Amino acid sequence: MAFANTVFFTAGSSGTADFADGVAVAGYRNLTGAGLTDEATYSYRAESADKTQWENGLGTFDDGGVLERTTVHESSAGTSKVDFTSAPRVMLTLLAEDLTGANLRAIANVEDGADVTDATNVAAAGAVMSSLLTTRGDILVRNATVPARLALGTQHQALLAGANDPEWGALNLAQAAAVTGVLPAGNLPDASTSAEGVVELAVASEYRAGTDTTRALSVAEVWGAAALAVLTDGSDIAVDFAAGFNFGGGSNAVLALGGNRNLSAPSNLKTGQSGVLWFGAATSTRTLTLNGAWLLMDGVEAGPYSITTSQILGVAYVVRASTVYVTAILRRAA
Repeated sequence: MAFANTVFFTAGSSGTADFADGVAVAGYRNLTGAGLTDEATYSYRAESADKTQWENGLGTFDDGGVLERTTVHESSAGTSKVDFTSAPRVMLTLLAEDLTGANLRAIANVEDGADVTDATNVAAAGAVMSSLLTTRGDILVRNATVPARLALGTQHQALLAGANDPEWGALNLAQAAAVTGVLPAGNLPDASTSAEGVVELAVASEYRAGTDTTRALSVAEVWGAAALAVLTDGSDIAVDFAAGFNFGGGSNAVLALGGNRNLSAPSNLKTGQSGVLWFGAATSTRTLTLNGAWLLMDGVEAGPYSITTSQILGVAYVVRASTVYVTAILRRAA
């Protein structure tokens, strides 16, 4: 079966005779003008001017300028040739009957009855075997000669144009700069003191610990780290400098002493760290005694420190090397 575009003409014959070539409808071509192939078959629609007579069928072109009415699919006369009372208008067109399995295989250059599970037949149709794609995520690409399978890459990889064929790979920084959105850090190099790259932001607790060497600080986390780290009241009050810079009770309040207390030697000292430890007294006057590891600078009030229920007391300190120095004892009415 063959096809031709824009063929629409008034036949040079009527009755039940084959359709002789005639005058093309404006904007279309007649049989001769379309250059049809001799003995090729074409689907047609023929109709009278008032469309009360019509016929759909398969015609065979004769290079003498005639479309033979080879097979009538349906018509205003049932499945018989219509006896047109006047010359009909005839159009070459695609009909429902052309979309049968046999015709589709013929259109695709596959023999009627051919095994469509055979790769040769499928290739002849210009298609590919579905079995070529074996795993979820496979995509179809064209290599130097034939269609081929490209297996799914790993998570966060991008499909790149390789030297010859598509391939999965990671974006470099220059490519990433042209991409809108957040890219996984695994696809980009880490930042360092000498190179640009990806850096993770530290949280307040990591800043306080002071041991991380890869994370950066945001303004909010720096101020968050300055909030009071909570001390636990007890006969000996432990202070871990990895937990904070400034210390007190919960919710940024002073630590209300429930009895006379000792302030133990601090742990995890970091050179340059400084801050204030805040205390108050619960119920009645309390006394705070500093461990000998807290070295008082000259002129600083010596302990033990008495704290009334109407007072707050601050112990200001700074760390140098492995020594913690008390720089001031701060007092104020609560």
